[in-house]
Amino acid sequence: MIQRKPAFKVWISDLSGGELLQEPGEFGMHYLTLKGNNVSRVNLIGNVVDVFSNPEKGFSSIAVDDGSGTVNVRAFKEDSAMLEGLKIGDMVTIIGRIREYNNDRYIL
Repeated sequence: MIQRKPAFKVWISDLSGGELLQEPGEFGMHYLTLKGNNVSRVNLIGNVVDVFSNPEKGFSSIAVDDGSGTVNVRAFKEDSAMLEGLKIGDMVTIIGRIREYNNDRYIL
């Protein structure tokens, strides 16, 4: 049985530093080295500052600010329903995996 990696409590500003590394293999874990830990999953709390949804393409995104920085949280296909109903000003707890696309780091 594969054991799930822990979700580390981090500040959003911690996510902007360092290189996002990937373990070998098609499904290798993506992780940052933060304070001596290989962090692949994060647990953060913040306020929603932007909301975007495209149901036709099965994509939703929110921007979350915790006072130290802002990060996008993205959801695709059936997971995009998790972000429905959120509005600017809502406080959210996010647990997700760190990803990067075109030098833009986000939480999946």
